[in-house]
Amino acid sequence: MLINIAFDLLLTVFTISSTLILTVLASYLIFWIDARYLQLDLVTNLSQQQIWHNYQQVMDYLTHPWVAKLKMTNFFSSAAGLEHFSEVRLWFMVGVIMWLVSLLLIVWWQKRGHFQQKLWINQYFIVILGLGILVLALLAIIDFDGMFTIFHHLLFWNNDWLFDPNKDPVINILPASFFAHCFLFGFIICELILLSFWFQSRRLLKSHRK
Repeated sequence: MLINIAFDLLLTVFTISSTLILTVLASYLIFWIDARYLQLDLVTNLSQQQIWHNYQQVMDYLTHPWVAKLKMTNFFSSAAGLEHFSEVRLWFMVGVIMWLVSLLLIVWWQKRGHFQQKLWINQYFIVILGLGILVLALLAIIDFDGMFTIFHHLLFWNNDWLFDPNKDPVINILPASFFAHCFLFGFIICELILLSFWFQSRRLLKSHRK
């Protein structure tokens, strides 16, 4: 029983951390498209090249441990804004560590020949988790602002994420629609990962019956 719970936790951690990493990688393309579709150059009076450069500076800080400080060419930041970016950076690092640990554990289970067996036994958990993610996706479609707020309250213990454009003008190139598109991509990726696990479990079930 405890082993099955540990396996379910492992699948959940791997799925969520993989989704985070893939979404972060995809956010570059999502931002590039949104910046043009939303005409952020007209909003900020900056060129698309300048907007892209500043976004890359933000992402370099968030994803590269060796970038010690957030420095943007065309935007200044408040102390609260810098603190929030620092907290986001920490969560990104935690996500990468969780992915590495969970991946190593999955490989270890596979080498011992237990991963497929546990996948088959816990197939209903995969279905439940997938349905839960689907419900969250539907709630996000209905009220993204509400879900976005709840999401931040769960991850952050302060209100530093409530950026004031006068103090942290970088928020002008990070509209809510951009985050909504990232969340939508993340939900799709999460479901695809779970579907791959589910198909594996079904294939194992069929082979077992034979």
